[in-house]
Amino acid sequence: MSGRRYRRTATGALLLAPPCAAALIGPFVTDSPVPSEGMPYARGDGHVLGTDALGRDVLALLLRGGASALGVACAAVALACVVGAAIGL
Repeated sequence: MSGRRYRRTATGALLLAPPCAAALIGPFVTDSPVPSEGMPYARGDGHVLGTDALGRDVLALLLRGGASALGVACAAVALACVVGAAIGL
């Protein structure tokens, strides 16, 4: 039973690690998603996911948004731990 539980835990960690790593590292390796000027471009014009209607790189927006979402999730978990510990005492 413990080997089966270990495999499930390892599988879950392997599925969760890439999005979390991308959210943490992404803002440091991407340029600002707001260009000084430009028109929207389709995929393949130097942008992996293309650009939006304002000409911003969608991949850069996705990575920066992932970092923000991860920060909000961590803050919510920390608040839940504090409230749970206070109620439990």
